Amino acid sequence: IRQALLDHVVEERLAMTHTLKDRLGRDDAVATGVHDIADAFVRGQVDTLLIDPQAAADLTLDPSDHPGLALGQPELAQPVRADQALIAAAVLTGADVRVGASATLGGAPVAALLRWDQDAVGTGAS
Repeated sequence: IRQALLDHVVEERLAMTHTLKDRLGRDDAVATGVHDIADAFVRGQVDTLLIDPQAAADLTLDPSDHPGLALGQPELAQPVRADQALIAAAVLTGADVRVGASATLGGAPVAALLRWDQDAVGTGAS
């Protein structure tokens, strides 16, 4: 049983890593970095949050920079640890959370697989 569980975990991690790398290569339905992912949470786009908790703990997120970002009660008016904020946003929006090392996340402490692709507002991209 233990080996079957281990095989399953390894298979899921490899599949998630390949999906992330594929989407990063095509720049399609993926976000990296705390601020881009927070914006994607505001839009309801995040399907799966991929996070290196140790690396993300060193970063902060200011909820006031992302109006509409759901982090629970009470509303926060000051910067908070990015790992805690992004995991809270995932829980509150029904997104899956997967833990991995930054090296498997394209070198970023956080990445997200999105439900759909959408250019950032104001980029002029079509």
